[in-house]
Amino acid sequence: MLLNIEVIPVFIITCLFSAMSPGPGMVAVISSSLNIGAIKTVPLMLGMSTGLTLVSIIANTGVGIVLLSDETYFAFLVYFSAMYITYLGLKSIYHYKASVFNNKTTRKFNYFDGLTISTTSPKTLIFFTAFFPAFIDKSYDYVDQIIVLTSILVICTILVHIAYAAFVEKISSNLKQYIEKVNIAIGLLFISFGVSVLFTQIPS
Repeated sequence: MLLNIEVIPVFIITCLFSAMSPGPGMVAVISSSLNIGAIKTVPLMLGMSTGLTLVSIIANTGVGIVLLSDETYFAFLVYFSAMYITYLGLKSIYHYKASVFNNKTTRKFNYFDGLTISTTSPKTLIFFTAFFPAFIDKSYDYVDQIIVLTSILVICTILVHIAYAAFVEKISSNLKQYIEKVNIAIGLLFISFGVSVLFTQIPS
């Protein structure tokens, strides 16, 4: 056994709720699915999954603790993340005239966007650094547990994003007449998330 099986149900539930909670990643998936469809949103999802894996490696090798203790680095991460998420919001508003049936003019989120959203979020780094230790059992191999837990988190995140994407694509035709307002609302959500990142504090 690679890890304590008793922690798996609680960990899975926690991961699912975390993936379903509002955030830049969820909004990006919804926006992309609404405008260009679920299938073309897959690169964005893969980018976010790759980012989660990279942050997990950074956080669980002890590097995360070092980075969080560096106030200069943490401040840089906070401001860069805030600016990038705000940039995505402004892009969404700028392309508000895009139609769900006009892929050529639609703002497309890509693999790089997903990767950047995941890897630059200070909250993601804090999540891994503070959250994972609660599910680590010293009687099992540390590396094996990190691999399994990270895999579960990534799978849960992908499944939730697929569900969001499929649902939004299904109702997108009904939102055709409201697409401009929806894209503006999504842009404003991104900007609000970008502003909220500025208030992220280093955990004590």
